[in-house]
Amino acid sequence: MSTYLLEIGTEELPAHFANSVINQFQSTIEYELEKCFVKYHNVYCTSTPRRIVLYLEGLVDFGEDKAEVRKGPKAESAFKEGVPTKAAIGFAKSLNLDIKELEIQDTN
Repeated sequence: MSTYLLEIGTEELPAHFANSVINQFQSTIEYELEKCFVKYHNVYCTSTPRRIVLYLEGLVDFGEDKAEVRKGPKAESAFKEGVPTKAAIGFAKSLNLDIKELEIQDTN
């Protein structure tokens, strides 16, 4: 696990403005890290009159693998007599897959 320190130099910040900035900055950083599935232990934000500081504790060194299942066109419209239709070809192309990599699965 790593520690990350980011310091942003600014012009003189009024104290009431600095509190607003660090709250917004911390919530934005937490949101973006969670959106990108980046694990961390703690996020601290603080400021001085001329700096905004972000301190990340317990930042993972690498991300976890992620498996994703995408639903495509219905099987009867994707394959006619075992031959892929334009719908199946377009779906595979949109995911940068070869048509042979598509699977037919039962879903609700």
